[in-house]
Amino acid sequence: MKDPIVINMDYIGSVLSVNRCWIVRAGRRTNTLRAEVKEWRDHLSLLASLYKGQLAPPVFIRFSANFKDHRHPDMDNLRKVTCDGLKVGLGIDDKYFRTLDGEVQVNPNIPPQLVLEIWDRTCENPPDNFGPILGEVVEPYQNPEVDPHLDPLIKSKLSELARLVDTPDFGG
Repeated sequence: MKDPIVINMDYIGSVLSVNRCWIVRAGRRTNTLRAEVKEWRDHLSLLASLYKGQLAPPVFIRFSANFKDHRHPDMDNLRKVTCDGLKVGLGIDDKYFRTLDGEVQVNPNIPPQLVLEIWDRTCENPPDNFGPILGEVVEPYQNPEVDPHLDPLIKSKLSELARLVDTPDFGG
């Protein structure tokens, strides 16, 4: 895969939130999705199915959005319905998804939408600033005893924690 897959979806409102996507009867949440949420999820699945077989786990998904005002949902709450739709469309279990936060804009002049950037480790041009891929070499952990740049208070707390973990109660 050369570039990430980009899927733009209309943001249909707070019903996409994991807190509001379920039908409520007699004051109790059911396990049935609201009709408009199911339709939105199925549309996302259809779009994602165009890329079925092109990705291998783990799959990285960056969530970006534009909302019409500051009363927008927490992006974490939109992940459940979105990842469920992608799971069906891509044919990959969502336990292999690694989700990332992208930009959140508030602009009343642009229609509200979610922008999903999707890629795997074979992507030649992954989006910038998404962090290390599992298995990629990253900076090694610096032992507080040898790292001269650590704040002395943090250094003393880490040393104290290391002493506690070295006790017989913790298998040390």
